[in-house]
Amino acid sequence: MNKARVQIQKDFGDYTDKMYSFYTDFNDLKAGDIVTVLTAYGIKLAVFVEYDTSKYEPMNFLLHKISGPSITLRKMELKEKLVDSTLKEMNDFVKRVYAL
Repeated sequence: MNKARVQIQKDFGDYTDKMYSFYTDFNDLKAGDIVTVLTAYGIKLAVFVEYDTSKYEPMNFLLHKISGPSITLRKMELKEKLVDSTLKEMNDFVKRVYAL
């Protein structure tokens, strides 16, 4: 298993100066990739810096890589669901109008 060094996002969008290490099974991370990590305070956003080759043993895990294509795909899925639900509501309304 690899170890990744990251900078964790603080409350107002900037990142910590300190780097933290997490276990990960990703082997294709690039500097600047946005990831989620499991910390003592819950799940946090972080930016990947580099793989860690030190002897240090992390206490937690890097969970997910947040990539542009997956965000774009998820956004499209949500738009389709919104359109479908809106169309269903409109169809139900039209049926009620014609039933008058």
